[in-house]
Amino acid sequence: MTARSCGAAALLLAALSGCTPPPSVPARDDVPPVVTLGLGTPLSQSAPGVVHLLAGVSDASGVTQVTFERDGRTLGTDTSAPFEWTDPLGSSGTYRYGAEATDGAGNTAEQFLDVTITLPPGLTGVQGVAAQYAGEGRSGPLTQPWAGGAGTVLLSDAQAGTELARSALTGVGAFTLPLPNLATGSGAALSAEVLGLSCDAPPTFSVPNARAVRAGVAVGTQAAAPLSGSVTSVNGVPKETVRASGGLLFSDRPVQVSGTVACVLPGLRDAGGSEVRGNVTFGLNLLRGWNAVSFTRTVNSSLPPVGVLQSVQPPAQWVVGGTDLPWPDRP
Repeated sequence: MTARSCGAAALLLAALSGCTPPPSVPARDDVPPVVTLGLGTPLSQSAPGVVHLLAGVSDASGVTQVTFERDGRTLGTDTSAPFEWTDPLGSSGTYRYGAEATDGAGNTAEQFLDVTITLPPGLTGVQGVAAQYAGEGRSGPLTQPWAGGAGTVLLSDAQAGTELARSALTGVGAFTLPLPNLATGSGAALSAEVLGLSCDAPPTFSVPNARAVRAGVAVGTQAAAPLSGSVTSVNGVPKETVRASGGLLFSDRPVQVSGTVACVLPGLRDAGGSEVRGNVTFGLNLLRGWNAVSFTRTVNSSLPPVGVLQSVQPPAQWVVGGTDLPWPDRP
């Protein structure tokens, strides 16, 4: 009997006896995944200093995780698609990012991407014109041309009360105020309180350990702020009031502040004189240095009052005096 006939006989015997042949051993997966690394959001559309990474992956066994790194230091791991990571940076430069993908069999593959970040500087000074607060009108606050004569514009730490800078005010109210370059670590840890608000919970900060100085501007002894407002009425009854005020904020690093939390609305009291609370939405993209910010509150007779604290362009007019300056005169 030949070897082939012996093998056939063995198979026939196994079939007749009800036995099954041993299962075939699957081939080992030793093929690494395919990974590409790019920007999920173009730098031109991102907040200053924020890099949004997005890894594209494919693999027969499926990709279980992607680990992101910057300049050889691990940033974190994403375990579900889309595999992405957001990295807020504190300084300009060229950074090498990496994305290492791991498949279901434990195979890995890595891809790299060089990204150059150029952070714009903060404000180095503001130019403006003082206007005198003249009370409240039917459609919002009233102002009149400056008639206080020449004087001095002061920039002070709103919390510590210390003077930071000063400039001359002309007889018609014009001024140019240089802003000092404060050192990293100046001020207090960035929080809702430093931003002039008392809130039930903190907003979201894109980076930890940022420090900030909230500055107040004054002409002589009178507070000054970019104050504006409007009142909509129906048959003489106010239906909606919008009030905005702003100021200057120094941050020792780029940071984004976001989220919506319940806070005391500055400068607003109810009929009994008590504080009024409402949801405040934070939309700050702070550069390293000085930033112009504005707080806007909206009061509607049929809706709860709300507020928005956001980054803005430097104001041209500063209203001097008045008892209702929502931010930053009244924390």
